Amino acid sequence: MKGKLLIILTFLISFLSFSQEINKIEFHYSNSVIIGSETNIIFESVKKNRRNRVKIITERKNDFFTQKITQKKFLKLCKAISKINTVTYNLIKGKDSIKYNCIDGSDIIITTFQNNIKKQYFIECLASVDKDSHDRKDFWYAVQLIAESVGIRIEDLY
Repeated sequence: MKGKLLIILTFLISFLSFSQEINKIEFHYSNSVIIGSETNIIFESVKKNRRNRVKIITERKNDFFTQKITQKKFLKLCKAISKINTVTYNLIKGKDSIKYNCIDGSDIIITTFQNNIKKQYFIECLASVDKDSHDRKDFWYAVQLIAESVGIRIEDLY
């Protein structure tokens, strides 16, 4: 009986240690044309948290803000990020940047940490037309959720 209990406990502990949950998300925005436009946002899932809240640290225009969101909103964000195609996005897939009003536009990097594995998603020149673009809509939606989580408008990131 003790042997079975020991096997079950070992299995459960190993299962929990290899969960597929994203532990941390880092968001970095910068625009090479606008000095001081850099925005950094970190989402950290705190394990020993009674209310299941996720800590957000925002650095914008040399100001630091800390706030929390629910685990449900964090999981929605994680799901949106997991839908992003892992291919590195280039500037409008080589199309004419003047047509898309994107000369020296912004860069956005979303980094996820899952079981000590780092995964990065990068995009240049995110614009409002991207929400309808087949290739870029998942990235746009993830950025929209991040912006809503910290109380900034996504239009401020174009």
